[in-house]
Amino acid sequence: MALSNVVTVTMRCDGTVNRRVPLFWAPAFSQSSTAMLKVQSSAALLKGYSALPDPRILPLAMDISLWRALRLGNGTVNGMPLVQQVLAPGGAPLVLLDQAQWDPQSRGISTGSDGVWEAMLLTSPTESLGSRLSSLGATSASLPNVATIVRLGIGGAPDDSRLCRQIRSGLSADDLAAEGFALPTSLRGQPSVNNAVLDALAEIKGQPRVILLFDTLSGTSGNTAKQVTRQTTRYSIVGWGGCVVTDVKRLLVANAISLQPAPYCSSRFHSRHTGKLVYSDLVYRSPVLVE
Repeated sequence: MALSNVVTVTMRCDGTVNRRVPLFWAPAFSQSSTAMLKVQSSAALLKGYSALPDPRILPLAMDISLWRALRLGNGTVNGMPLVQQVLAPGGAPLVLLDQAQWDPQSRGISTGSDGVWEAMLLTSPTESLGSRLSSLGATSASLPNVATIVRLGIGGAPDDSRLCRQIRSGLSADDLAAEGFALPTSLRGQPSVNNAVLDALAEIKGQPRVILLFDTLSGTSGNTAKQVTRQTTRYSIVGWGGCVVTDVKRLLVANAISLQPAPYCSSRFHSRHTGKLVYSDLVYRSPVLVE
């Protein structure tokens, strides 16, 4: 989605669309009785790369390659899932949908197409659903290897009570270091989201939030085993993106979260940059004067 980030306002009294400014004392000094005045100022939305306490950052993350594929707004290339190409064979294709309409004014979600893709992310690795599928007389091949969302420990272990509070209210001063939150960083997490966290996500549907983006994990057997067994591993957080949760699905054998890119702007974000290679998309600090 295109978003203008600079607004320029010009105020003038020059006789073109209004009258010139009358001068009371000027004629006494043999000067013109009117003058032309013009003032111009520009304000900009700058990308945010760091945050103070209380930003509405979700304690959840998705693969940055998947986010970039979502932003391309195209689910397939030559009939092959786009993200499977991005991540190479063995990757987790991203399911792209356009079934939700988000109203930025009311923050409401309704059914229908608005031209902005949503990503559907499972809350557990596909491979870990084998026992549930077996109980239903199906095999793991019945469910495609869909991308998974990751829950993160910010300010402590990723327990349900902390995650639910952070989802509803943002990251508090107790969650963040004294200097706040800055990209890039490293956090421990696991690809598993519990029911209590799903309930909290359902409560904030349509409310702008920021999701963290981790560097694409290599397809090593070690990383794969950790994800399948839901082990905690360290994720390199290299970016974030503005979004809204559009749906929380409780399916027969799996749960899923759907989210849509959306701009997020807050005074809690700043454009300070560490100089390292990081990614900020649709996350802005409050408007500032630049001219």
